[in-house]
Amino acid sequence: MTAHVRFENVSVRFGSHDALRNVSAEIHRGHLAAIIGPNGSGKSTLLNLLTGHHAAYSGEITVDGVDIARLRGADRAQKIGVLRQDSGPLPDVTVAELVSLGPRTLDRSAVEQALDRVGLSALADHPLPSLSGGQTQRALLARAIRHRPSLLVLDEPTNHLDVEHRIAILDMVEDMGITVVCALHDIDLANQYADDVLVLAAGRLHTQGSVTHTITREVLREVFHVNGESVITAAGARHIILSRLD
Repeated sequence: MTAHVRFENVSVRFGSHDALRNVSAEIHRGHLAAIIGPNGSGKSTLLNLLTGHHAAYSGEITVDGVDIARLRGADRAQKIGVLRQDSGPLPDVTVAELVSLGPRTLDRSAVEQALDRVGLSALADHPLPSLSGGQTQRALLARAIRHRPSLLVLDEPTNHLDVEHRIAILDMVEDMGITVVCALHDIDLANQYADDVLVLAAGRLHTQGSVTHTITREVLREVFHVNGESVITAAGARHIILSRLD
């Protein structure tokens, strides 16, 4: 199962500050949608709304036509997998124990399937503190998909990872075949992996669409204040080269 997501005129206000202003967007089933924008543009706020961690908003957010405000916590957790930018202090448990932690008992087969999907089966009984940064992120990803969600929400999943592990994480996510909404700082990774891109600027949706329609020279100058050039490698991969404005 994959999910369909829709935002309709969504706004969030913190005091006199508009964190989001009338954002309307659609994410199609099975697509990997990247949310990009400068710091403070509203990326994390939009993800927090989608995962039910921010109640004060106007407008409507639906997943498969159901208003998320009407979803019970247990139903939301079953339907939406979440990997946050800051997971906080990690418990001193094994990898398998991390995946199984929660209010509801998770059978061993579900844990094994989640670990297999992220390539950590061999480390199931290893203490979590013994893992590398990339392995820890994969363990957290396994926890996010343990209930086989139809929607996966990721907030900067490649943050603090080296290049190899950034690519490995996004390769795994791409291969899962479910709907993904992912905030990314790395514009080139969004360019390589996203089916759709939402570009936020000062709390507004600047543009949405395919990579070729959103990660353009004009958008990079207007929103990020950088120059951007698209290059094609000998292997046929398309990359974005960024540089400071003159």
